[in-house]
Amino acid sequence: MIFNAFQREDDDAVFTVAKNVSGTTYSLGEVAVWDSGANADGVRVTQAAAATLGLFRGVCAETILDSGFGKFQVHGYNDDALVNGTATAGDVLLATAAQKYLSGAAASLGNEGFVYAAKDKAGAPTAASAVFIRAL
Repeated sequence: MIFNAFQREDDDAVFTVAKNVSGTTYSLGEVAVWDSGANADGVRVTQAAAATLGLFRGVCAETILDSGFGKFQVHGYNDDALVNGTATAGDVLLATAAQKYLSGAAASLGNEGFVYAAKDKAGAPTAASAVFIRAL
């Protein structure tokens, strides 16, 4: 885990290092899930599949080549997360199958999900949006 030096004027943020095994490059704001294949080891991440949406690992914090290691944010405010569709502040956001972005699910009860919309987001195209990540 990598903890930012906490300052009064900055939100806390926590990062982890993971190995990209998705077969493609990860870019800033893209979403990863734990790899649950035969070689799963707690370090490998990939893009979500229908059966692995709940294995959210984090939001990519830098460009990571395939088979390379890099940082994923697992806690705190992030305004680079890729979100597809419309979201209202407080909505639970989930990884999307066969994609590297989040999609809105439903209004939050505050006790489920790893990512929440921090601001309203209009429109269907995938774009960077503000989120709160709670995936420690």
